[in-house]
Amino acid sequence: MDIYGKKEFYNLTFLFTSVFDNKARIVTEQILPPDIDGMPAKGPDNGAPFTYLNAEVIFARALEELLFISFYRCYAESLRSENWYRLRSMEGASETVKKHIVELGSLQKYVRQEEITEEMLEILGSGMFYR
Repeated sequence: MDIYGKKEFYNLTFLFTSVFDNKARIVTEQILPPDIDGMPAKGPDNGAPFTYLNAEVIFARALEELLFISFYRCYAESLRSENWYRLRSMEGASETVKKHIVELGSLQKYVRQEEITEEMLEILGSGMFYR
């Protein structure tokens, strides 16, 4: 906060991944300077709020809260998208394992059938039925 107050940095932009409608997208969001024009205007019937603090103190604390909330939201969105990617990867791996299980099951049946056929041919070839 002191850095912004000393006017050493004027801009702060967050770049993070967000998931919306099962699609990941990269979001760029400008945090500083705050977009005052984008905030809803005070209505004509609303009076000024009662404040007992200096306007600079209120602005500094509101700006700190804005930064904290913005950092936390970007962190949560990034964590959510990372877990979404991991889940998609695990679902793909699960499908691959299921396919391999089916293939191995059919291979097992084929090998067992070959063993039975071989045993039957040995029995028939031994001539034990011809006595």
